Amino acid sequence: IQELGPTFIKLGQVLSTRGDVFPATYIQALESLQDDVKPLPFSDIDGQLSRELGVDWRDRFSSFNETPLATASIAQVHRATMHDGLEVVLKVQRPGIGPRIRADLGVLRLLASRAMAEFPEIELFDPRGILQEFEKSILAELDFTAETRNLQRFQNNFSDSKDVVFPSPVEPLSTGRVLCMEYLDGVRIRRAREAGFDMERLGRRYLDVAYSMLFDHGFFHGDLHPGNVL
Repeated sequence: IQELGPTFIKLGQVLSTRGDVFPATYIQALESLQDDVKPLPFSDIDGQLSRELGVDWRDRFSSFNETPLATASIAQVHRATMHDGLEVVLKVQRPGIGPRIRADLGVLRLLASRAMAEFPEIELFDPRGILQEFEKSILAELDFTAETRNLQRFQNNFSDSKDVVFPSPVEPLSTGRVLCMEYLDGVRIRRAREAGFDMERLGRRYLDVAYSMLFDHGFFHGDLHPGNVL
């Protein structure tokens, strides 16, 4: 899946949450796609930051860690420290990923058409509809300015809850292909049990947040896989 590229990695992330469909060994392997994709050479990240923030982008920080904190299908994340001491992360979009994803989506549409021609019974699962939603979602993720607005909206929606935290974006250092936001430390939810957390309390809180998004706010996180929840 990694060799096939970003679109298929994203699809693999979706599949990694389907323990009801795949055996545990498959799920364990697919989970690595959530935040442990093969990193890009830092020269590629440097070029993207120079294009988006200017060739003097390093002057904006007191320190910048060239070793990625996490790597995923669309972006790579690096930690940095602002001159005022604020710990931040920069989510940097992989260069040239937009055309690559659009080409991959064309391949997926072809595969879906062929699969339905060979196996008409899979029409019951509405593969065209699934692919349309996947395409809409992944193309929207290419615009980091939308993600900045979404972060601010989530913060506003949960402003009365001390138990739910979304990172604040740093707007002067955010563009359509770079998102700078405050660094939040924590344990990924799939590691919570072994770290000793109260799983019943955690489960109730997780569902309360999800249902609040769906039924109260009408604005919900569309990618709540375990790599995105601390």
